Amino acid sequence: MNVLSLTCNHCGASLEVPKETRFVTCQYCSSRLEVKQTPGAIYTEVLEAIDEKTERIVQDLELIKLQNRLEQLDREWEMEKEQYILKGRQGEAMAPTRRGLVIVAAIGGIFGLFWIILTIAMGAPLFFPFFGLVVAAGVIAVCIKAMSGARIYERRKRDYDSERSKILERIRERGQAG
Repeated sequence: MNVLSLTCNHCGASLEVPKETRFVTCQYCSSRLEVKQTPGAIYTEVLEAIDEKTERIVQDLELIKLQNRLEQLDREWEMEKEQYILKGRQGEAMAPTRRGLVIVAAIGGIFGLFWIILTIAMGAPLFFPFFGLVVAAGVIAVCIKAMSGARIYERRKRDYDSERSKILERIRERGQAG
């Protein structure tokens, strides 16, 4: 039987092991060792060091995956958000809110009511008060229709914020562990 003379990579003790041995435990320091053979050398490497490096690589990979997931989530939200955004007269983007829509509907209703009262008080033909009614009804109808979009937007925004917070928390945990 061929025997290899090695040195423990942890404590420096002399070891003799059969040539086919891949792993050995040092009888002096109890380190778990891997026997490495190259064309020019035979040596040992402490398995715990390999395990630590492997664990660090796994942690780094998990962190990278979380960061990629966060970037993907942000990109997806930016694309989805576009279908809910309202545009102002000068092209400014506004997120729809139910409160804002209620205010716009109230203003439209008050304007229509004011218009009706004013035109009746002035003795204007029936067409003028009717115009106020049409404007008020139109503004209120558009706001009611936009309410469902605002509800969906708010729910999806909450879902996005919640998922984003979870990912950020996991990234912080991984960052502190490393």
